Amino acid sequence: MMDKDVQPLKPPPARQDVFADAALRDFWYPVAPLHRLEQGPVPMSLLGESLVIWLAAPGQPAAIRNRCSHRHVALSLGQVRDGTLRCPYHGWAFATDGRCVHRPQIPTAKIPPSCHIPGFACQARYGYAWVCLGEPRSDIPFFPEADDPGFRRIDCFYEEWKTSALRVMENELDMAHFPFVHSTTFGDEHAPQPVELVVTDRGPYQIGVHARLQVVADALQAQNTGMAAGTSSRTMDIVWHMPFTIQITIRYTSGLRHTIINSSVPIARDRIQVVQFHFRNDGEGDVPTEQLLQMERRIVAEDRRILEAIDPYLDLYDSPEPHLLTDRAGLLMRRKLRALLDGQIPRDTSQRLETQLDDAQASAPAVGGEAVRPDVKG
Repeated sequence: MMDKDVQPLKPPPARQDVFADAALRDFWYPVAPLHRLEQGPVPMSLLGESLVIWLAAPGQPAAIRNRCSHRHVALSLGQVRDGTLRCPYHGWAFATDGRCVHRPQIPTAKIPPSCHIPGFACQARYGYAWVCLGEPRSDIPFFPEADDPGFRRIDCFYEEWKTSALRVMENELDMAHFPFVHSTTFGDEHAPQPVELVVTDRGPYQIGVHARLQVVADALQAQNTGMAAGTSSRTMDIVWHMPFTIQITIRYTSGLRHTIINSSVPIARDRIQVVQFHFRNDGEGDVPTEQLLQMERRIVAEDRRILEAIDPYLDLYDSPEPHLLTDRAGLLMRRKLRALLDGQIPRDTSQRLETQLDDAQASAPAVGGEAVRPDVKG
């Protein structure tokens, strides 16, 4: 019999699955390269929703649920006919909005609503089909380099990782990981902190980061950047676009400007589709694409090794993690995502969310002094 003074242990609180929250459905995600859709329909999972993506016309992607309403076969096995997607089982045809528009067995009969399936907003941009499962809160992020004839676009990576989109975004905003995670490519272990770091609150849906890092370039990196091999500096301007897209613009003293777009498309809480493409103000004759990708593959492999070793679960509300000053951008991201999930961010993007920031999260100059700040709160 249990002593009356001994209380049984309480079960741990249920972990909130951020990725099950409907608010995340109201953003745009790049789900499939357009060139892959030219070969036929492509299946994709987004936030647990099973989708099929296809080209209804050249450059016009469409997205609907990947299950026929009749016997729930995967429509991604079907064929595109006159812009519609035909089920491989019984030939039912579905329009871009998910409506069933033809049943060959009873072609003249009225089609009831039970035959229709959900369709989703889908647009082509930057060589990808972007999908929004709900009501878009904002536009697809704008990258001006895409319209600048002085820049070329380089499609880099489209692959599945076993990690969390939240963890990848924090990694991209973390200016202290480069010396250690990227020690075999460009990181300098003798410079464990950025030379400069400014974090800026850019309203409800964005965070800005300006950083200057001390880096080390090997021969290949020197060729790719026009810099001399050895120790040099790199200036980075980063924009986080809620929820899971990062825009990194790197400027080199050689005059090269290199913008990296990295989207972590959430398949589930612990799986993502990595979508990465670049813009550079040079040409194929300056640095061949394959030569550039040779280095980028090494850099991305270093990130992947660490990110797939991190617990994918991140509690936005009650995290026991201690923090560094260089975590301030990631902590601001957590705060904005909490505000989103709590319904505190207006849909009208012209309205700013008034965020109260502490000194570890507001805009600030170079990092220095105390290395660990236990009072920096998520």
